[in-house]
Amino acid sequence: KMTGFLNSTTGPQAIVLSVDKVTHFINVGNYAGKNYGQVTKIIERQMILEERVISADGSWTLREAVVYLEDGSKKR
Repeated sequence: KMTGFLNSTTGPQAIVLSVDKVTHFINVGNYAGKNYGQVTKIIERQMILEERVISADGSWTLREAVVYLEDGSKKR
């Protein structure tokens, strides 16, 4: 889950808390999630990923997924 946003000198970063309670600083281009998602954009309240999933006919397809900043989180 996205718990924060940081606008650093190297660009925007999403602060993400993994299921095992480890904090990660995510940059555009990093991979995240269980569907081979690559981060394509990070803005103040959301992180956008392009995921690779298997479609109904068994072929791989791309889809966009959005992870929203959790309520109560603050910009840093």
